[in-house]
Amino acid sequence: MVSTPHAVWQPWFMVKPQPGDNRFAGRDWTLPAFNVMAQAFLLGEQWWHSAASGLHDVSKGNAAIVDFTVRQCLDVVAPSNFAFSNPEVLREAMDSGGGNFVSGWRNWLEDCRDLLSARPSGPAPFVVGKNVAATKGKVV
Repeated sequence: MVSTPHAVWQPWFMVKPQPGDNRFAGRDWTLPAFNVMAQAFLLGEQWWHSAASGLHDVSKGNAAIVDFTVRQCLDVVAPSNFAFSNPEVLREAMDSGGGNFVSGWRNWLEDCRDLLSARPSGPAPFVVGKNVAATKGKVV
């Protein structure tokens, strides 16, 4: 993987992520191959937003539902969600010698074991007076 962009390359020349969208905030997202992929995704996202907005004879509520649903579907396939298309995951894999994938696999197996054994995952159940407080009162 190249560590610095080409001198002529200008990242985010077509479209930039919206403020608050931190999916592509890492430095490695400015590398040409990853940046073009991120921009293509963002352009597709913009296209779908414009296609789902301002429709004639569609109520604002229904248009909002369509826009929300399309956005959720697109977020599922964002390049930041897949190891092979996320430069931050690939850099961590290089730096750790693949250790991030090994620990992720171990966590996944542990979650599957907990799910199959019907054992709750995470911290132990709540114990009154230890990790949860209880006071007298009534529900209002």
